[in-house]
Amino acid sequence: IEVLERGIRHNGASISTYRLPDGAEGMAHTQFWVAHRRGKVCLTCGSPITRISIRGRGTYFCPECQPE
Repeated sequence: IEVLERGIRHNGASISTYRLPDGAEGMAHTQFWVAHRRGKVCLTCGSPITRISIRGRGTYFCPECQPE
């Protein structure tokens, strides 16, 4: 519930082009710790974020914090 509430507070969706009815930009995508951060460091452990494709969709994860 905490993650959902944070997304609502930041007027958001998971896409950077999301707009509210008044035209304001949603900001939830700026709060991601892993998604869309390939090559950037994990905010928990500092390891590089990895992206893999599963059934044609991108999935991002930290190989140290989220081992297979």
